Amino acid sequence: MTTTHTERRKERTGRVIRSGMDKTVIVAVDRRFRHRRYGKVLKRMSKHVAHDEANQYRIGDVVRIVETRPMSKTKRWRVAELLRRVEVPDVEVAEAAVADQSTEEPVAEVEAPAEEAVAEEPAAEEAPVAEVEAPAEEAVASTPAPKRKPAATTSATGTRKTKAAPADKPASDGSGDEKASE
Repeated sequence: MTTTHTERRKERTGRVIRSGMDKTVIVAVDRRFRHRRYGKVLKRMSKHVAHDEANQYRIGDVVRIVETRPMSKTKRWRVAELLRRVEVPDVEVAEAAVADQSTEEPVAEVEAPAEEAVAEEPAAEEAPVAEVEAPAEEAVASTPAPKRKPAATTSATGTRKTKAAPADKPASDGSGDEKASE
């Protein structure tokens, strides 16, 4: 009797988001589905750690991953094939191109007028700043002290009583003398 073995392994398509490890890539798989009750289209992303035997996949590549036996603590997928190679510009290459295009002479010309303008502006602005600060200090000194909140006491029945504390006496020293004077 011959049995046919059908392929029952899960397959996913995603993009490589990290490839810094040896023989391992992390693939982000996006899925979209409708909410059962409300019908809104939701997007979910899951990250799968996948085996890359030849270290050939780079960030941005679109790959097909297949479920496989556990290869490590978190690695349960392997990259089956490359579907599309996406060119992601390197940061170092972009910085080098910008450095080659710029020259030092125009930069020096731009900086010189800026320094002169900056030197002239602070002298003109120092006097008004001093005038503005003086009224602010006077306003702080002329504001009255905040009023005290009334002291709260709780009676034996659990009701809360408030009485106004005199301005020249402290609200309470904790000895209970205030109750005896009432």
